[in-house]
Amino acid sequence: MGIEWDPQISEKLLFNPFAPSHPAQVKTAHYFLLVASITETNLIGRAENSRAILIHYHRILGDSLFNTRKKSTFEDQLIQSAYYDELGPEKWEIPGILASMNDYINEKAAGDLIRYSETFSTPAKFVKEIAENNERMSGSHIEKAWMYLRWMTRLYPDLHIFRHFSPGDLQIPMTSFIKAVSCCLGLTPHPESTAWNNVDEANRLRRVFTDYARELFTDDPTKVDYPFFLLGRWLKGKELCLKLLKKYLTFFSDLYSRTKTSPVTYDLVSRQLSSFEERVKHELKQMGIMFHYESQRFQLTPNITYLPDFVLPNCRIKGKTVILEPHGIWSHPKPRKTRIGGKTMTFHSYEKTPDELKFTKKMRLFRETFDKDFHVILLVPARVKERVQSWYPNSFDEIYEGRDIPELLFKLAKTYKIPRKKHKIPKRARVKI
Repeated sequence: MGIEWDPQISEKLLFNPFAPSHPAQVKTAHYFLLVASITETNLIGRAENSRAILIHYHRILGDSLFNTRKKSTFEDQLIQSAYYDELGPEKWEIPGILASMNDYINEKAAGDLIRYSETFSTPAKFVKEIAENNERMSGSHIEKAWMYLRWMTRLYPDLHIFRHFSPGDLQIPMTSFIKAVSCCLGLTPHPESTAWNNVDEANRLRRVFTDYARELFTDDPTKVDYPFFLLGRWLKGKELCLKLLKKYLTFFSDLYSRTKTSPVTYDLVSRQLSSFEERVKHELKQMGIMFHYESQRFQLTPNITYLPDFVLPNCRIKGKTVILEPHGIWSHPKPRKTRIGGKTMTFHSYEKTPDELKFTKKMRLFRETFDKDFHVILLVPARVKERVQSWYPNSFDEIYEGRDIPELLFKLAKTYKIPRKKHKIPKRARVKI
C-alpha cells in the first residue's frame, strides 16, 4: 500500500482514490500526478509531506485545485500549511510546479489523463512525453514519472487506472532509498555517486535494477518498489553493503514474527503539540535543524507501539539517528505523615504511577529493539531529572533538563554531522528477498 493513499495514515484524503467510475478515476489520475510532481526531497522533505500538502490545498480549494493555473494561488496557501516548516529547502518551487502541471494536464491531456495515456503504446513512451513537457519530471527527476506510472498501472493495492499498460513493462523508479538497496546488492553505484548525474547512465542503471527485479517477479518487477523503499529508509546514512542488507532483512523478519504486523508505519501530525513540545520545535527551527514530528510509529509488541516526538534525520550519534523525546508529565511528590519521637512529621515522597511506568516501559522496549539505529535523548523538567535517572536508567541514552535544550541543540548541530566517506561499489550479489 502506497503511503500517498494509505487509509491508516492519520491525515485522510478528501476522496476515495479507488472509486470505480470514469470521472472519479480521471480525478484520481490528475490528483496523483500533482502528488508525484512534488514528491522530491528538496521540495517536500519526506515523502509523506507531498500527501499532506495536496490534502491541504484540496481542503482549501476544493475541486478547483484541478483547474488552478496561477502560481500565486498556490503560493498564498503554502505558508498556511501545518507542515510548512518540515518542507525541503526548495519548497517555494512547489506552487509553480503545481500550476505548470495543471496547465499541462488541462491543455495536453484535455483534463483526462486516462484517455490521453491510451494514445501511448508503452509506459516508457508516456514517461518520455511527461518528461518532455514538465521540467521537474525530466532529467534527474524522471524517476517521479516512473513512480507515477507504477501507481497508475499496478493492480491493487496500487490504483490500477491505466489498465492498457502491462505492469511487466514498468521500470522501477530509482529514488534515493531504492538506490541504497540496489547498491547493497552490488547492482548500481552508491546513491551519492556522480554516475547518477548522467541522464543516460541513470537510465541504464534503472534498467539494470529493473532486470534484477524481473528475475524475482517476471510479470511485475515493480512489486519490489514499495518494500525496498521502506527498507532503504533504514539503510540511509549507513555504510551500504550486502551484510547490512542481510542484517535488516533478518531483523525485520524476526520483528514481524513477534508482532505479526508491519514493524513501522508512517503517520502525519494528528494532535496539538504540548507547550514543552512547542518549545522544542521553536528551538529546532531557530537552529535550522531538520526534524520530523511524530512521523514513524514503531510496533514493539502486538499491543505496544511507540510514536517518537522529534526525529532528527541529519543528526547522528555514533551512527545512530537522534530522537528527542520531551516528556513533561511525571508524578508529583505526595505528602506523607509519620510519628518521630512522639511528634507527627510531614514529608513528601514520589510514587511510580501507572502512566509513568507505561511510558518508561515503552521507551525501554524501544531501545532494546531499535538501539542499533536510534539514540534517544529524553528531555524532562529539572525537578524530576535525578529521579528519572535513578529509577529508569534503561529508558534513554541521554537525559537533559528542559532549560538545557539550546545547549543540546547547539551540540547536535555542530558535533553530530554525518561524515562524508568515499563510497566503494560492492560486488554484485544475490540475496533471497
